[in-house]
Amino acid sequence: MATIEEVHNYYEKLVRDYINALELAQTRDTDYLTDLFCMTLNRLPALYVRYDVDMLYFTSDEKRQEMDDMVIRAVTDSIAWLDEADHKRDEYDKKGEEVAVVRKIQRETYEPLGQQTVANLLASEEALAIQDE
Repeated sequence: MATIEEVHNYYEKLVRDYINALELAQTRDTDYLTDLFCMTLNRLPALYVRYDVDMLYFTSDEKRQEMDDMVIRAVTDSIAWLDEADHKRDEYDKKGEEVAVVRKIQRETYEPLGQQTVANLLASEEALAIQDE
């Protein structure tokens, strides 16, 4: 009997392989790579399979190329966003305004989800900041 552990998102392998091919581990830390992996997967459709070999035999060359192109685009877009976010953080850190830029980035990121989500996120951040003091 098959187990649920055998089922996985096929794009995870494609994304992992592409990120490894870029050799980002030489210039980026583990947190960055983890964020990149998650952000990239969230930009791609889910494609759950039981065996990777099925994708090799039952996917046309055109479809495989389309999937590779989607991965490249998703990784590129995610790197651009993460690098811009890091740049903004570095810029504000120098001025001692880290909290302001983090909130700005979170507003830009989560605003499409609705104002209630943003308000809850900011309220929980403020509560954490008070606890840290």
